[in-house]
Amino acid sequence: LSYNAKVRGSLDISKLPTALHHGLNAAYAHVVHNRLCFQGAQMKPLISISLNPFYYCNFSCSFCYLTTEQLKDKTLLGVDKIGELIELVQERYEIEWVDLYGGELLLLPESYLESLINCLTVKGVGGIGLNTNLSLLSSIVNDERVHVSVSYDFHVREQSERVFENMGKLKNGFSVLLLASP
Repeated sequence: LSYNAKVRGSLDISKLPTALHHGLNAAYAHVVHNRLCFQGAQMKPLISISLNPFYYCNFSCSFCYLTTEQLKDKTLLGVDKIGELIELVQERYEIEWVDLYGGELLLLPESYLESLINCLTVKGVGGIGLNTNLSLLSSIVNDERVHVSVSYDFHVREQSERVFENMGKLKNGFSVLLLASP
């Protein structure tokens, strides 16, 4: 059960809806990104997760952490399996953020990405980040539930002009991940 509220200073439980107010005797409350969460009798620690459902990439950067073999691997972790894993983690932790990365996730079908974002949203994940080389565009990069981080390393990375152009097409705020190189 969650109740969205802006919280500053101390919490006056009399301001909460009656059902939540009465439930505080058997529950606890904690604040996550201005969101009150009520669960069981014991507070769960917050956790952020980095999730890699797909290694395949359309770039072959010499500095990539993935091996050449992994970058060619098109094996995909199914959304149902990811949902199960999220539920397992949620038995012990409150998930405040999931970072999705790969390979290049925008090579995946849009229907898969939409299902994945829906799954994470339904499971109550606090926020979702998507790391991409942005060589391709997808409507998912303009989904307000997703914060996009673009790997952009100027001339060091392939298709840098195209990626720079695509950054200008993003409708929401985004982050840029830069490689420190001469």
